[in-house]
Formats: sequence, C-alpha cells, structure tokens
Amino acid sequence: MQKKIVGIDIDDVLFDFNTGLCEYHNDLYGTTLRREDIIDYDLENLWGCSANEVAQRIEDFYRSTYHQRLNPLDGAVHAVKTLEALCDISVITARPTIALHITMELIESLFPRFSGGVHFLRRVHGPESRRETKGDICERLGVQIFCDDAIRHAASVCAKGIPVLLFDSPWNQGETPAGAVRVYGWKDALPRLIQFLGKKYNQKR
Repeated sequence: MQKKIVGIDIDDVLFDFNTGLCEYHNDLYGTTLRREDIIDYDLENLWGCSANEVAQRIEDFYRSTYHQRLNPLDGAVHAVKTLEALCDISVITARPTIALHITMELIESLFPRFSGGVHFLRRVHGPESRRETKGDICERLGVQIFCDDAIRHAASVCAKGIPVLLFDSPWNQGETPAGAVRVYGWKDALPRLIQFLGKKYNQKR
C-alpha cells in the first residue's frame, strides 16, 4: 500500500529559525529583539530597512555561524523519526536555492534523509522571486497534509484543498485560513498527524 505524503516546512517548524535570526541581528546591528517581537512575517518595519536590505541580511545570516547553530523546534526530531516510519515526508521551504547546500547541511546534521525530498520555492530571497506557491508544490508532489507557520503559505495550500497544521507563532496571529488548524508545537501536531494517517498514537517516548 502506498504511503501517504506529509509536507513539512523548515523554518520555525523543524528549526527555531527566528530565535537564531534575532540573536544574529542583535549582535550585528545592536537591536534587542526576541522571537516574541516578530509579529509580522515581513521584517522591514521591525528592522527599519528596505525589503532588499532585509533579503541581504537574511542571506548573510544563512552563511553565518548563528545559522549553523540553529536548534530544532522542541519535539521536531522525535516527530520526524516517528512519522518517517508511517508516511513519506516532503520538506517544502520558502528558502532560496542559493542557500541549498547550507540548508541541506543543517538538515542532515539532525534529521534523516527525507523520503519525499527537500523542495525550494525560489532562487533568491524576496517575494519578487517567487514563481510558484507552496500550494502549487504540494499539489504537484501529492502532499495530503502540510505543516507551516506562515499564513500566506498555509492559505495557498488550503486553496488546493489540502489541510494545513498552522504552527502558532507571534507573526501568524491573524485569521486562520479555512482548511487550516492552529497547533501549538509538535506535542500538539504529532498526534493529529498520526490520526490523519490512520494510526494510533503512542505517547511513550
């Protein structure tokens, strides 16, 4: 029997991206930001700079030791290990392909090789570079449920009729898209995914 396909985002779903980004930005630019301060997915207002400068700073962050030290989101490693025995996992990220090798090194340091591969949404950082949506990629890959932290990406996936688990974060406190369910970390998401896969959840770790 063919396994179901679960799609998973990287940043702030697998890895605590914004905590690392805040540490990097504070040290280099003298800010005192915390993850809780990021209440908008777009960072121009928070950082007080242009969209192009935001893109450059994030690309610089990818190449920094701060990025190399990113921690996994609590419960992510256990969740992936559990799910890989039950389904195929396709990782779908809005990261640019210029960060492909750096990203793969980060992933492979903690996670097994994903059975459904790792798929990048765009070539460089910035909205003008986006050619297709995560919804398009999920549809093309046959993803049957998706995990993300961004409302815009969740909405694009839900628009394809694919359910989404939206990881609750300071920057996604707007209205939850129709077809998405808000979850509060992997302790909440993992049992829901296992139930979706038609399996019983064993809480013992």
